[in-house]
Amino acid sequence: MQLTKHSIRLALDMTSRTSVVDANTADAPEVWRGTDLDVQLGLFNGTPATGTWLDSVANITSITLEIKDNANRAALAFVTETITAADLDAGASYADWASDDDEHGSITLSDDDLGLPAGEYWLVISAILTDGTVLTLGTCVLTISEDGANTGGGTGTGFLTTAQGDARYPLITPTDGSGYRFKAAEGLQLQDRITDLWHTIYIENGAIAIGAGEA
Repeated sequence: MQLTKHSIRLALDMTSRTSVVDANTADAPEVWRGTDLDVQLGLFNGTPATGTWLDSVANITSITLEIKDNANRAALAFVTETITAADLDAGASYADWASDDDEHGSITLSDDDLGLPAGEYWLVISAILTDGTVLTLGTCVLTISEDGANTGGGTGTGFLTTAQGDARYPLITPTDGSGYRFKAAEGLQLQDRITDLWHTIYIENGAIAIGAGEA
């Protein structure tokens, strides 16, 4: 026997709103911060059992995993990973799942993905079907625990990665077409969608004022 990558196995009952548990532990999933992880997925149309195992994945276009702020679940995700129909195993059976030998699909999270500060996060897994239907497959609280090992993808001091910070906070140097920017001395500027000129926004005597346009 050899060492293998850490994994969690999630039995996703698409008819339920009950939090998903890790089939390996029968408890809410908990992982080490800054480690590589396989999230193995079993899809069910009812309480997980042989009779509710999804025996066809033909109408699934993609499955997406998101890790989000547990206190603000509508905010942009810190981590998003997607697999497509080509990544799914159409031949997986319930017997394979029950014996830990196979699953419908597996989503890989890197050490950078899990380099978030230790804490509780919201995990949501959803699917897009071939007819365009968006379907939530399962949700739960994911606990990321600090192990102290130096495997945090460069975030060993507890800071967010660049990608995670950009997803969570406004950009000081926005991307093209974002419509706002921060300029030294002037501060926040908004772009006129008609003229493309930039205007400084400030408060004057308690009222919002708009400065002259500039390129």
